[in-house]
Amino acid sequence: MTSNATNGSKPDLSMLEPLDGKNYKRWAQSDTSSPPIDAIVKKNEEDIKKYDKDSKIARYHILNHMVDNLFDLFIVHKSAKLI
Repeated sequence: MTSNATNGSKPDLSMLEPLDGKNYKRWAQSDTSSPPIDAIVKKNEEDIKKYDKDSKIARYHILNHMVDNLFDLFIVHKSAKLI
């Protein structure tokens, strides 16, 4: 069975034999591996860093285009999503 674990998608489970009670040992040992946890954690960390960077850029851009009265009200918000 080939697995698409290298490109980040879920493995193709259509190639597995159905479990009928007689083939449990072989079924339990079949290759249903998923991507390594380290790869998932690394991707999540990269996504969080990208989100934080994009949020800062958006916040600065929004604050830069506000009139002074509004700027004083919204400068306390640390996220563009809150503004």
